Amino acid sequence: MNTESLSRPLSRETDFVSITRTLDTDWPGVELPVTLSLVWPACRAVYRGVAAVVSKQPQVPTLIYNGDVDMACNYFGDLWFVDSLGLTVTQNLTRWLYVDYDGTKQVGGTFKILKHDATPLWFVTVRGSGHMVPHDKPIAASHLIQRFIQGGPLSA
Repeated sequence: MNTESLSRPLSRETDFVSITRTLDTDWPGVELPVTLSLVWPACRAVYRGVAAVVSKQPQVPTLIYNGDVDMACNYFGDLWFVDSLGLTVTQNLTRWLYVDYDGTKQVGGTFKILKHDATPLWFVTVRGSGHMVPHDKPIAASHLIQRFIQGGPLSA
């Protein structure tokens, strides 16, 4: 983040930044970088918990989804995790489609299906979404979750 630029009065006005701050106040820089050393320890317990459910309770269908432009939880990490489970791949990574509000088919992202015995694990990315998938892409998220719950094919 260019904090020097944000601290300039003209930048504050043109970027629609609140001008209630005094003009001599500097904008703070990013003080907590998102790095592997900070994120991985926080995620480790979650990953281990999901792995335990998948391996010990194969009757529980699992959905792991990520926004493909999420800057905090990169989807590659979850893809590596899913691949590390050693499950049988029944659908290689491919695109999925949904019907948008205007009736047109849109690319929703990519998906991969793995199975533990007869129970699926879906790994899905949602195209153009950040960390808050249902907020960023509500129609695609609704389609994805409904299809998963109903046990139907992902693509429209």
